[in-house]
Amino acid sequence: MIKKSASLQDVAAIVGVSTNHVSLALRGSPLVASKTALRILKVAAELDYRPNRLVRAIQTGQSGFVGVIIKPKDAWTGGMVCGIHDVLFKHDILPLLDWMPSYPEAPPKKGDRTELEVIHNLLERRVDGIIVFPYSDKVSDLYFKEVWERGIPLVTIDRQTPHTSADFVGTDEVTGGRLAAQHLLDLGHRRIGQIAGFHDYGTYAERQQAFSEAVIKGGGTCVTVEVGQYEDSTKAVHKLMDVAKRPTAVFLGGDNFAPPLYAWAANSGVCIPKELSVIGYADLPVCKLLSPKLSTIQQDSFRIGCEAARMIFERIGRQLSEIEPQKVRLKPRLVVRESTIPIKKSKSH
Repeated sequence: MIKKSASLQDVAAIVGVSTNHVSLALRGSPLVASKTALRILKVAAELDYRPNRLVRAIQTGQSGFVGVIIKPKDAWTGGMVCGIHDVLFKHDILPLLDWMPSYPEAPPKKGDRTELEVIHNLLERRVDGIIVFPYSDKVSDLYFKEVWERGIPLVTIDRQTPHTSADFVGTDEVTGGRLAAQHLLDLGHRRIGQIAGFHDYGTYAERQQAFSEAVIKGGGTCVTVEVGQYEDSTKAVHKLMDVAKRPTAVFLGGDNFAPPLYAWAANSGVCIPKELSVIGYADLPVCKLLSPKLSTIQQDSFRIGCEAARMIFERIGRQLSEIEPQKVRLKPRLVVRESTIPIKKSKSH
């Protein structure tokens, strides 16, 4: 036999107060006398009372859901999702995850749901806000037209969308690029290569430019090869390294570019780090699985997720009254492991 759920009215009838009194007491309101509140809480516990979320949504106009368009496919995106969940959970808000099937492993294929369709799917469920890891950072406010028309807060994460009014949380990519450059310069390297991510993504472009400028300012030279997709990274490695005067150090725009470079070094008889120093970006688990372990610029995806959730909560609660979108860029930090050492002095260098 299915047990019938206790209602607010059941608790009120036993205690002998109004349903409004019960509702206030369950929310911890000081408007209810402590003795009465304790009695209400005791009866509610005895009846195994659970609040009706649907009724609360109708009463408050808020569903208690925040849409999250992030595919937790790896440690990086998984960290974001965990950070978002932990902060929203503290505020009694439930994240609703949805994403495009193919992204971010590959661009959307014909027949896939678009990012806009995913957004509409969440809007149909009356979410109070949306956090999105955008496929592209070139979208405009027109793309989010229905979101803005409904007055729903929107936070983009990791990829800034400069042509929209959305809030943003990500990494200070300029600082990250400079940290990587300064580390290699401090070790004495001056002939430096860079395997950069796709320049159309603002995050990759910012760290690539900051790194190149810092190397040149420090008296070095920088040769950059761009990677469109991760599967193209092997070609990028050969283009950068199969030259007469190869770099003594390489900066990788993403840690996932490291395995092809390590494979090239092994096949070419080049010893990392004695003959080639390598530094990555992100601090993914692969860094500690490689031999030697990869030095890198550490981004904190968990903190990024926490900040995005905090911002969306404050927007929902009208605690952020500024009309201008908020931009939060978290500082990355240098993590030195085994793959970078001072350059070995020789005539060729």
